[in-house]
Amino acid sequence: MEFRNLDTFIRVAELENFSKAAEELGYSQSSVTAQIQQLEEQLKTKLFDRNGKKVKLSAAGKKFLEYSYRIRQIEEEAASCFLSEKEPEGTLRVGIMESVCSSVYDSHLTDFMLKYPHVDMKIIVCTTFEAIEFLQKGELDVIITLDHRIVRPGWETSYLKHEDIVFICSPEHPLLKKKYVSVNDIIYENFLMVEEKCNYREAFEQAMQQLGHSIKCRLEIGHSWVIVDAVSKGVGISILPKFTVAEALQAGLVKQLELSDYHLQMDLQIIYDNSRWKSPALNAFLAFWPD
Repeated sequence: MEFRNLDTFIRVAELENFSKAAEELGYSQSSVTAQIQQLEEQLKTKLFDRNGKKVKLSAAGKKFLEYSYRIRQIEEEAASCFLSEKEPEGTLRVGIMESVCSSVYDSHLTDFMLKYPHVDMKIIVCTTFEAIEFLQKGELDVIITLDHRIVRPGWETSYLKHEDIVFICSPEHPLLKKKYVSVNDIIYENFLMVEEKCNYREAFEQAMQQLGHSIKCRLEIGHSWVIVDAVSKGVGISILPKFTVAEALQAGLVKQLELSDYHLQMDLQIIYDNSRWKSPALNAFLAFWPD
């Protein structure tokens, strides 16, 4: 059984597409098909259920994928053990939410690159939903996200910290004069929001719907600092992670609205798939992240 065929099988299984796997691996589609057929002949079983261009793992294919990950992990560990005394190198693929990347946490990524000059980083800015999908397909090595606790078979959380999600307004906003601010005080405000499917936006909107309220979204954009700037100028109010707006709060550009009857908190998490081989670069990254 050739390692090349195993690698091809893994990518087809993860992408659920022969042509995409062929393009990524640098093979022709006929070559990918031949490699999968060779595996199926050796194992005397069908690994995929085919429906046009879309393919799904058969029951036997799902079981063989587990073995394939273990075989590849042993192969990569054997190759890397002779390089263990050298500095980590290679490419590390990281998925991260925009509101995390646009915060005090971004300096950790820079500091990591300074400490490990032979590690290249490919940063993919995405929603939690997208990050989970990319990690499942093996398109990312690790994800940094802000959400309720994420648990998947084989996944490990190397870092977890509770973070507050806060409401911000301009320093001149009239609500700041009130002793107590409630949900009823903010539901008629113009909201400046991050993109749909952002987890903390969804959590807030769902909570408001349960109370019978709808939110007016005047601006929707996937860039936190555009929102912060617009809030500071009185365009509307917003809800963002506190670590994202920490510098703006400290500088007095915006103010935090403390609600007496609503509070939202989520977990900043660093997650990787423990069923796959952890490269020296990934191990270094996981160990580097501060407590």
